[in-house]
Amino acid sequence: MNLNIILLIINLLAAGEPIKSFELSHVTRGNQKYITITKNITILNVNGEIDTLKTSPKTWKSLTALCKNINFTNVPKIKVNNKKQRNDGAMIANFTINTKSHSYKTNSFDHDSPPVQLKSLISTMVKCNEKVVSKF
Repeated sequence: MNLNIILLIINLLAAGEPIKSFELSHVTRGNQKYITITKNITILNVNGEIDTLKTSPKTWKSLTALCKNINFTNVPKIKVNNKKQRNDGAMIANFTINTKSHSYKTNSFDHDSPPVQLKSLISTMVKCNEKVVSKF
């Protein structure tokens, strides 16, 4: 079976599969920030200090709506900017969309330069709650 056909089938299956969570991490020497957002809970972990917050229905609706035009199977192939992290000029960032059966993770990118295709989605994640805004 052709690889393109296999990828198309996987993407069609994923498109009908509900999103379980979104994950974003920013990591560098001595500093780690993680945010995981599910439909009901947002978990914020900054250097081991964990806060569990309620995910608002508005935030979840916004995040899932922003995914409508994203081909999940292409997420690992999205071109990223990672030049600054090579010299400790930016934190190493990763973004993942999780469904029931798959995880779609980007390549590492500079935290201050998310991929254009995911910029609105990542921005919405970071702005989802005042506590997240103050720590991310």
